[in-house]
Amino acid sequence: MSYSLQEAGELVIRAGKELLASGLIARTWGNISARISDSQFLITPSGMAYDNLRPEDLVVVGIQDGSWEGSVKPSSEKGVHAAAYRQRPDVNFVLHTHQDYATALSVLGRDFVFRISEAGYEPEGRRRASDLLGPVVPTAAYALSSTKKLTGNLEECIWRYPSSRAFLMRNHGTLILGRDFDEAFAAARVLESVCRKKYISLTGEDYPERAQTDGDHTHVIREREEAGCFIETNDPFIVKMSSYGETMRAYVDDLAQMTGAVIECLSSQTAFEEAAGKLNGGCRAFLVKGRGAVCAARSEDDALALASVLAKGCQAALLNRTGNRAYPVGRLHAALEHLVYTKKYSKIKDRQDD
Repeated sequence: MSYSLQEAGELVIRAGKELLASGLIARTWGNISARISDSQFLITPSGMAYDNLRPEDLVVVGIQDGSWEGSVKPSSEKGVHAAAYRQRPDVNFVLHTHQDYATALSVLGRDFVFRISEAGYEPEGRRRASDLLGPVVPTAAYALSSTKKLTGNLEECIWRYPSSRAFLMRNHGTLILGRDFDEAFAAARVLESVCRKKYISLTGEDYPERAQTDGDHTHVIREREEAGCFIETNDPFIVKMSSYGETMRAYVDDLAQMTGAVIECLSSQTAFEEAAGKLNGGCRAFLVKGRGAVCAARSEDDALALASVLAKGCQAALLNRTGNRAYPVGRLHAALEHLVYTKKYSKIKDRQDD
């Protein structure tokens, strides 16, 4: 059952708002689509905020070749969605999210089977997690964002696991396949719930739910015209990672895009002065030993976004610190992600702010 163009548009816009409200996506990271025929689907555009999308901003894309028409550019991950619709004729709604716990587990690069006892139930329909996610949640091999290699890795994974409806993308996020809007959302929520329980079992600690960056764990500490905005954050995952006093690798694409391959750890006594001295434009993040981190960017919005993805990066890195074999984003790949983000996303952001 594909959707009419009008219904698909309404559901995709609704999904964007609900994903933001639920914390399953942030900013423009992630994307949403709905099938409108056997040959086409409707998808969110590239680089536009989800909270003010209009029907005319959405793009119709061909399932077989990824073709599209018009002045609005579709999401750069349109190929991943096309692959899902090609492989699964019963799928009519697709979510690509960067949700925290599922993304953290993706850095392990392995498949997961969730037992009924650890999965619990979906509150709305009292359905077991395995009913929504399938018998296994596979992890697709890593590839750079928005590349044909990434699409190929996902398509192969979807083909190999025909009964699965949730897929982890290593160092990146998730792909959720639903027969309809409701099923896709239920699966995304259940996936995050079971991944949180798995994360706790693997790390041996019941870390608190990751704080939102606009709450008690983050505040603006200084603003300068020449340096932008500085944010200090004592998010629990960041504080835990900073306690080791070591440079941290970027374990998730979001963080690699904003900061590059590594995040330095500074001494707490001179953290602000060191951070200010090391700034050279763009986004920078520095762990502060035992205290948390300082994040700097051109605007408060960008600095808050960086604090959020740094928390997720620390969450993933802590898996490696607790004896689990985790894979960081490769240094070359991280450099490429950062270059593309700096050259392309920052320009899109500047146009939106004008």
